[in-house]
Amino acid sequence: MGLVTEHSLWLGIFCIISAGFFAWWLYRKDRRFHGLELWKIRLMAAFRFTAIFLISFFLLNPMIKALTRYIEKPIVIVAQDFSESIIMSKDSVYYKDKYLKDLHQLVNDLGRDFDVITYSFGEKVDQGIDSNYSRKTTSFDPLFRKIEGSFSNRNLGAVILASDGIFNKGANPIFMAEELGAKLYAIPLGDTIPQKDLMIADVFYNDMAFLGNNFPVKLKIKADYLKGEKSRLSVSRDKEVLYSEDLELSSDHEFITLDLTLPADKPGLQRYYLKLEPIKDERSIQNNQAVIVIDIIDQKQKVLILADGPHPDVGAVRRVLDGNQNIETDYIEYTKFDGNVDGYNLLVLFQLPSGAQSATSLFESINSRNIPVLMVMGNKTDIKKFNALNFPLNIQSRKRSTDQSKPGLNKNFTAFTVLDDAVEISKYLPPLECPFGNYKVPANAEVLFFQKIGSVETSKPLFLLHREGEQKIGIICGEGIWRWPLILNAEYGNQEFFNDIINKTVQFLSLTVGKDNFVVKSKRIFNENENIEFNAELYNNTFEMVNQFPVSLTITNSKGDEFLYSFRQTHNAYTLDAGAFPPGDYTYAASAELGDEMKIKKGAFSVIPINIAASDIVADNGMLSRLSGVTNGRLLRTDSLSSIPQILRNDDEIASVSYTEKSLIDLINIRWLFFVILALLTVEWFMRKYLGSY
Repeated sequence: MGLVTEHSLWLGIFCIISAGFFAWWLYRKDRRFHGLELWKIRLMAAFRFTAIFLISFFLLNPMIKALTRYIEKPIVIVAQDFSESIIMSKDSVYYKDKYLKDLHQLVNDLGRDFDVITYSFGEKVDQGIDSNYSRKTTSFDPLFRKIEGSFSNRNLGAVILASDGIFNKGANPIFMAEELGAKLYAIPLGDTIPQKDLMIADVFYNDMAFLGNNFPVKLKIKADYLKGEKSRLSVSRDKEVLYSEDLELSSDHEFITLDLTLPADKPGLQRYYLKLEPIKDERSIQNNQAVIVIDIIDQKQKVLILADGPHPDVGAVRRVLDGNQNIETDYIEYTKFDGNVDGYNLLVLFQLPSGAQSATSLFESINSRNIPVLMVMGNKTDIKKFNALNFPLNIQSRKRSTDQSKPGLNKNFTAFTVLDDAVEISKYLPPLECPFGNYKVPANAEVLFFQKIGSVETSKPLFLLHREGEQKIGIICGEGIWRWPLILNAEYGNQEFFNDIINKTVQFLSLTVGKDNFVVKSKRIFNENENIEFNAELYNNTFEMVNQFPVSLTITNSKGDEFLYSFRQTHNAYTLDAGAFPPGDYTYAASAELGDEMKIKKGAFSVIPINIAASDIVADNGMLSRLSGVTNGRLLRTDSLSSIPQILRNDDEIASVSYTEKSLIDLINIRWLFFVILALLTVEWFMRKYLGSY
């Protein structure tokens, strides 16, 4: 501990001199104190000297330099898998009762020597220990990313992972476990003994089809220890059997792949039931059935992609749109374009206008017909020509250079919903090469991503959407977006995030605004572990977006039960998260009061069950053994839970960490010093008054 000042400590001499001179001047030869004992005069002078010295010394901004010592206990994380597959075994009662009691006792015992953090996981991670094995899928990704992000610079001692080792979503956890920075102690759960079981292992299908067409369904059936047995597959809709096939099982471990073709002869949401007839002594019949819901539509959105030339960005976006059955995509290089945009719901323009292609007639057609457009900028984009279009982005720059801009997710974005872990995913996305300059956008623009240059988050848009009247425009302010799906596939094993953004952007832009004052948007098909979310927009008679009026929504299930909700206002629209619903078909009616008018919008959605966890119920202890092995941990049995605290205590690598922290404390912020100065001046004043000076 020591004393430092912002200015030179030698200036303290002047504080002493000035305080001494002031006290001497005040008490040098004051006739009012004639005959008063000398010690009283010197005492009052000392009070004045001390007060003046402290006040003047504060002008040097004195600070106390302190060293604080902290001791951080080792952190132990206890993560429990609560997927359905764990209780689909003969020990289900044990896992629901005694095991959970033992687990809580383990947490209490660990808490005596360690800082214990508990998590429950399945398809997502929640803090604390749950009590319900109801999670439909299992992914280790969110858990390991949570640990890595929250404890990478902490004294993480060990991770205790209790699971059946089955993962059916996300990347292989082995590679992520290596980055934990701590030993992993795995507790295998579930049943490793294969038994008789017939299951629908997987169903592959597109959730949209077009009226009058047939759509394919690929079905994978798995059979264990059922050699010589027979079953029957049936596919039905509204109690009408559309397809059936007899199955004869010829081996103890058999996989059967069936390619079915079903008719799309009714519009709207159609529910199809796939069922395998149970066989005697099967381990589980829950996995003998599956439900798929297809949205049969009678129109397609037509999208025209125009580019100044070939570019990997074009291929990345085009692959997403080609995989969407609701979209019909045409691609033309601008040099071969005849200027005809009739019949297209959306234009996607890559690096236009450019130095070589002004595309004047194209942009005249866009403006005159209010054709929605998605602009993807790049190095060929001519900024001056772009600014002349009067689109909802203006870039002022004196030199032609670029910034490497990473995406920073805007949490206030409301044009559509993004995935729950969008903030975390966006951190892994590589930067786009964006034009350097000052960006100006309208106040009502919807910015999905801001530009993050290095570690600095800016207000420059990277990805924005805008609507003015009936005209919708989207702008991606840089090139290199083709790298996003590559990174996502490497990190997560899929590019769902990229596909979701592109598809929803196209849906937002291509949706005809028309003159409807009330618009309600939502998905048509949800999984049972998804929250039902709605977005709504309300327009006044001059077609300006307003949100000062209440908007409500009623959801009705197939039994006629009604659930009433109120939308939450965003900065210019409405949003609603109704939570998760059981599998089934639902209708909804949204209502909004616009002046004296009542606006009503009706629709339907379907929630489909998920049996992923139930489709594979044989525990994978080998996976858990490899996880503990790559971290130098151990595989422990459930009957040895009580020994884990002692195992960790005996590990020399798991120990408390001591560290010191330097801090500076401003003396002026120490409150008692103020009262000392006040007391000195007050006592002096009373003495002077009592002794006759005042």
